[in-house]
Amino acid sequence: PLAVPFERFYRLAGERPLLVTEWSFIALDSGLPCTEGAGQRFRTQHERSLAAGVYAETLLRMPWMLGYNYFMWVDEPAEGITEAFPENSNYGLVNIDNRPYAELTETFARVHRNAERFRMEGLAGLPEPEPLHIPTWQEVIRKWQSDHRASPDAREALRFTRDGHEYQAENGRLTLRGLVGDPDLADEVLLDKDLLGRLHGLVHYVSDGVDRWARPERLESVEGRVEDNLLILDTLARSDAPGSDSPMRSFTLHNRIALPAHADWMIVEFVELTNTDSRPIDVQGIFVQPRSALGGSAAGDQPANASGVPRLWTNAPGEAWVDADAGLFWGAVAPRGNGVAIRLWLNEQGGQHPDIRWRHEVLLQPGQSLTPEKPVYTILIGGRGGTKEWDASKQQWAKSFAN
Repeated sequence: PLAVPFERFYRLAGERPLLVTEWSFIALDSGLPCTEGAGQRFRTQHERSLAAGVYAETLLRMPWMLGYNYFMWVDEPAEGITEAFPENSNYGLVNIDNRPYAELTETFARVHRNAERFRMEGLAGLPEPEPLHIPTWQEVIRKWQSDHRASPDAREALRFTRDGHEYQAENGRLTLRGLVGDPDLADEVLLDKDLLGRLHGLVHYVSDGVDRWARPERLESVEGRVEDNLLILDTLARSDAPGSDSPMRSFTLHNRIALPAHADWMIVEFVELTNTDSRPIDVQGIFVQPRSALGGSAAGDQPANASGVPRLWTNAPGEAWVDADAGLFWGAVAPRGNGVAIRLWLNEQGGQHPDIRWRHEVLLQPGQSLTPEKPVYTILIGGRGGTKEWDASKQQWAKSFAN
């Protein structure tokens, strides 16, 4: 709930009253690029107005809140304010022609007419939010299987083979290939015969006051089994610190991968992190990282939102690598509320940061394990096409989670 972080700020400020000096929401149907500047983006003025009404009313109901300043009166110019300050977003109550965004201004008029009542009623006057159902990955698979009649050869399409240290897992559409002893969970992930990329885990922890992002050094084991037209892989990856004076830590990371027969997607679940070091691990989060090489090369692979806008509201987190020339995408989605954040991005040097993160802070003592209370998973999807096809797939998954 919105009041929770503001109450924390109130306590941190010595229980002094608060004033929000700047906040705003942005909508893409304003015609502005909306690519620069802070704040949550929405697709329409209607969504923007609904969000502003909820946010403003909630602020006014907080007993420790003096009020707020809305940013700002007029929109920023499409070409940006200056070269050094290139903000170009729909922050305004009015556009650059001084025409009000009627739904937004009417929303603020309604909220402000009732400001005294909101303050007297307090937070207790807010309606209880509808409970958010977060499906387990087993529920996701059962729903998909009920919507897609299994073919007679479904079970035959599910194969797991080992040849020495090498393994291969297939479901009739996706193929995973890996090598026990290598760092990756899968050295190759293919859709039909086209390479999507590779897959590995990562642990974020703090040692000696410094953030560390540590990939496991090797895949220790992988086991496969078939259950109900589903191929399940259990992987265990390990990292060993070079010594007790090293800032790195030793740990094992257990992930589970589930591949339904003939699906172009798979589930990747975080199962358990175990501290195998002699020292505590100050855990900050767990990652799974799909590094793309669409069509055989990472050259040309871009995040689907690379030419779009940041922080666009959606009913389910999701992002993808897209290669228009290869005609392929490799994306990730997760149900809202399961704690998984998805951000795929390139640094200035073009290096990939495929960050699918479960943020969880805990001091893990030697020998202790971290196991989520509720399933923590993401869905990795391979597909043909570009950004348009990825967006359609993402929206379909969002509807599926909502149902």
